[in-house]
Amino acid sequence: SGIWPVFRMMDESGNFRQPDKALHTNVSKLIPPKHHDLLQLQSALTIQYPHFKHHFLSSGLFQPSKNPYPDMLLNNEEAEAADDAKNTLLRAHRQMIRLRKMDTILHNAQRQGRISFYMTHHGEEAIHMGSASALSPQDVIFAQYREAGLLMWRGFTLEQFCNQCFSNDHDLGKGRQMPIHYGCRALNYQTVSSPLGTQITQAVGAAYKFKLDAMNNREKEAAISIVYFGEGAASTIDFHSACNFAATLKTPMIFFCRNNGYAISTPV
Repeated sequence: SGIWPVFRMMDESGNFRQPDKALHTNVSKLIPPKHHDLLQLQSALTIQYPHFKHHFLSSGLFQPSKNPYPDMLLNNEEAEAADDAKNTLLRAHRQMIRLRKMDTILHNAQRQGRISFYMTHHGEEAIHMGSASALSPQDVIFAQYREAGLLMWRGFTLEQFCNQCFSNDHDLGKGRQMPIHYGCRALNYQTVSSPLGTQITQAVGAAYKFKLDAMNNREKEAAISIVYFGEGAASTIDFHSACNFAATLKTPMIFFCRNNGYAISTPV
């Protein structure tokens, strides 16, 4: 059809690709950088890039929130007057910057010996916010080590991240887990486990439960599970077993593989 997959819409410089790869136009030329009108941006992008019209119209990032985001209300009157507090795309950008800054601080803390362990999310911030924005609150997340952005998107605070990494008595897990092994029942984010790949089969089990619930109660709001893992975990037996069961049972779930090249010997 000549339509690129959504994850190849932009190149590494933030320029939109055309299906023939011939035209590269920077999005900043379409709308002034300080203009935060979501619908105007969506309309401009749809006209400029008709090949991606479906993605622009269906993306949750281009839909303003019904209520102001609490973490966007820096100045209530100003923010609400400009609708910035309801701007989903602007919030995603700020969350990516916030995650990068949190990484810098906590990574430095680890190098100073203040905490025992930390792993950064450098270069992966966008996949967190993009995928998190497409999920519903009832969808359950099974993460590995580098998905803190999804928790941040759902409302996990910087204080809660620090409580977990410093293993203090305010940590939801009461300091019983290693740093970055986040978990939050209220936000449907299953606690991270150290062994690679174990979350993949667990996600299939959760998805199968959601399928049975939907069959037994048609009025219940449908939910899915989504599992994140790196390319190294894709070589584990957990991955292949999970794929077999998911295909056989037709479970409502998403396999999200981060091919970041960090695996020692098995990049995809």
